[in-house]
Amino acid sequence: LPITDEEYIILCNAVAHEAGCNWISEYDKALVVEVIMNRVNSPRYPNTIYDVLTQRNQFTGASGYVNLGTYSNEVTQSVKNAVTYYFENLESFTQGYLGFRGDGYRNIFS
Repeated sequence: LPITDEEYIILCNAVAHEAGCNWISEYDKALVVEVIMNRVNSPRYPNTIYDVLTQRNQFTGASGYVNLGTYSNEVTQSVKNAVTYYFENLESFTQGYLGFRGDGYRNIFS
C-alpha cells in the first residue's frame, strides 16, 4: 500500500471509530478512507493523515486513537478489509467526497 504501517493503523482506527458497525458495508467504510485521503490531497486541509484526523473540530475522538501505535479494540477484519480495499481500488473512489455525517446506522457523504 502507498502508506506506512503506522498510517494504515491510524486509518483503521479512524474507520473503526467512524463506521465500524457491522451493518455498515465495507464499501461505505472505504468511503470514509476516501474522505480522509481526499482531504490529505486537498489544499484546503492538512497534508498528512495524522494532521487531517487531528484537525480541530473535524474528527471527534481522534485524539483517543491516533497515538495508540496499535489497533484500537474496535478494529475488526471488516475495517481492515475496507482500508485495504480503498487503496487496491482507487479507480472506484472518484466522487471527491470531503465530508460525511452519520446517524448511527449509515453515513451520508458529501
